[in-house]
Amino acid sequence: KTEFNHRLNAKDDKNAYDSKIVAKKAIDKMFKGRRKIIVGFKVKLVYYFHHLIPHFILKRIVYKSQKEKIKK
Repeated sequence: KTEFNHRLNAKDDKNAYDSKIVAKKAIDKMFKGRRKIIVGFKVKLVYYFHHLIPHFILKRIVYKSQKEKIKK
């Protein structure tokens, strides 16, 4: 988690990954010679299966998830 949402006056994402953990995993994998580093199960699912979902549906999913962050 970073200050990104706070600066945008948006709600904190309760499902967000801790930036320190992500950085540690990325650096560990980098030193093991991994060229592609994807941290988190949900992120991996989206990365590997995004080509199976029509683009307009992906746009709706992203729009809704970002819209929920806006504070009212």
